[in-house]
Amino acid sequence: MFVSKSVDLKRFLHIIPILLLILAAYACAKIGSPYGGPKDETPPTLVSAKPPENTVNFEPKKKIVLQFDEYVQLKDILQELIISPPLEDRISATIKGKSVLIEFPDEAVFDSTTYTISFGNAISDFNEGNVLENYQYVFSLKDYIDTMNVEGTLVSAFDLKPDEDRMLVMLYSKLEDSIPLLEKPNYIARTDKTGKFSINRIETGNYRIFALKDGNLNNLYDLPNENIAFGDSIIELTPEKFRQDMIIQDSALADSLASQLHAADEPVSDSILSVPETGDSPAGDTTAVDSVAAPVHYIFRTELFFFAKDVYNQYLTDYERPRRELLSFTFNEEPLDSVDLYTVSQFPAQDEWYLLDASPKQDSLKFWITDSTLYRRDSLKVELYYPLLDSLGSTYFMSDTLQMNFREIEKTPSRGSKDTDAAEKESQVSLTVRNNITKSNAFDLNRKIILSSETPLADFIADSMSLFRKQDTLEFPVPIKCYRDTTSLYDIVVDFKPEEKTTYRFFAPDQVIRDIYGTLNDTLDIHFQTQSVDAYSTLLVTVNGVREPVILQLMSPKEEVRNERYLDQNGTERFEYLPPGKYMLKLIIDRNGNRKWDTGDYLLKVQPEKVLFFDQPVDLRANWEIEYVWDLKY
Repeated sequence: MFVSKSVDLKRFLHIIPILLLILAAYACAKIGSPYGGPKDETPPTLVSAKPPENTVNFEPKKKIVLQFDEYVQLKDILQELIISPPLEDRISATIKGKSVLIEFPDEAVFDSTTYTISFGNAISDFNEGNVLENYQYVFSLKDYIDTMNVEGTLVSAFDLKPDEDRMLVMLYSKLEDSIPLLEKPNYIARTDKTGKFSINRIETGNYRIFALKDGNLNNLYDLPNENIAFGDSIIELTPEKFRQDMIIQDSALADSLASQLHAADEPVSDSILSVPETGDSPAGDTTAVDSVAAPVHYIFRTELFFFAKDVYNQYLTDYERPRRELLSFTFNEEPLDSVDLYTVSQFPAQDEWYLLDASPKQDSLKFWITDSTLYRRDSLKVELYYPLLDSLGSTYFMSDTLQMNFREIEKTPSRGSKDTDAAEKESQVSLTVRNNITKSNAFDLNRKIILSSETPLADFIADSMSLFRKQDTLEFPVPIKCYRDTTSLYDIVVDFKPEEKTTYRFFAPDQVIRDIYGTLNDTLDIHFQTQSVDAYSTLLVTVNGVREPVILQLMSPKEEVRNERYLDQNGTERFEYLPPGKYMLKLIIDRNGNRKWDTGDYLLKVQPEKVLFFDQPVDLRANWEIEYVWDLKY
């Protein structure tokens, strides 16, 4: 049975206005943008600053309030926030609604000069994270704002790329070479993600410029492996040193020009002078105003190239005995001098008891034991002598006594072994010989066949090796030349003139290749097909303006070196049999003629060797021959 009851709605009418007020208040309290419409990509805009930007006669005990047009947030403030000149104590920055509050520590000591607070990428809007890049707040404890500025770019000397972690660029009024190692800078700034930097509102004077990737956050060059850069000469920031051919009377235009200079891709070697529309300038290098200083007037442009000094700190990283006959040692870097190995054993070894295989950088050493009385022993004790540097930089030899053990892996006889002769035959070891031919890819026309033994070679019978050109079911002999690769202990080179789109068969019977332990090869029977000529590209590079030895490198888009040539004069280099694709051209100015890129040394005042990149990508297509002309300017 259901009972029907009537509801008096009038009793609830007075509640509706209250509910509407609550909903409205909740909507107003939410920080955000309405749904729909284009995404907000605009960074916060500064509405006001108290005290105003460029305030003179500033009282450092004051709190600075920066108010923006929307709610903001601070990120990575400890890394991003920089005050220049630097203070001994860190300033603080906090958020209050749409404002950023800056406070100075009570014990902070200020000089009577102009200060710049740089926020880097710290300030962004609350909702979308749009960054207000490189905002700077300027104030002066004097009655004018200093007007000297240094701007430029800082990139790697090796590949001309900026440091992803962004580096510090510093100015020192003391000009001794040792100052970056001993004292903190007078002025400081951090590069942006493109490597650009700006040190603003600097006092007139002479300065040394230095850049640092500060590994221990103390603004000192005190770690030998820190990335650094330095200027070759002293920077003179005086009005007399600036060019007078560009004078701007409008201050707004001066700001615009400075911004364009900072964003320019091409380096600006000259400096720009801007003259304010009104006001006198004490000593000719600063601008006096009543309450707010005039904009930037002098800009010095420079380029810096960072590098890490070669610091010799060699040590043994690993040693092992992976085979009975092999002792292997690995160092963290190339030794300064030769490395010697001696046995510590009750059995005297032969005078020449090993064959040494060293990597190109000599940091990986393989000692192949040739004395059978030694390699048959499961345990060997050896002494390794290698060079080290003491604290004064002098070379001395370190001796390590090492126990080198080898444990034979027991092989289980195969099922069905019926007699001792069969088991012995099965246990006989053949020499493993690999090659550079792959069945899945056509053999390149500019390659040679390489046979590689897993142990050092003793000899081989070249006349027993054959190459045939196959046509249907017929085989035709092809002339070949077989010889040892003089740069390897393991390789045999089989040289021939391949024809395009042709099938070949290489054959070597068993027991024609022998290693230093008397082990012989099994039969090699290899079939392969060569590539088509139309599959390749040819590149010609004409280099003009060569004044000293240079290294021309052809690189992949990932900057892997595919080929390189050494030039000491103008000329054209021809690169053949190149796979189609995109390439890069790099050139190293080989100042010392050692055929490799060399880093710099600050204390010796040696800059890293200069590198250049061709200003356009090299696009190669199949069956094309293309030429590029590179006119060097450096």
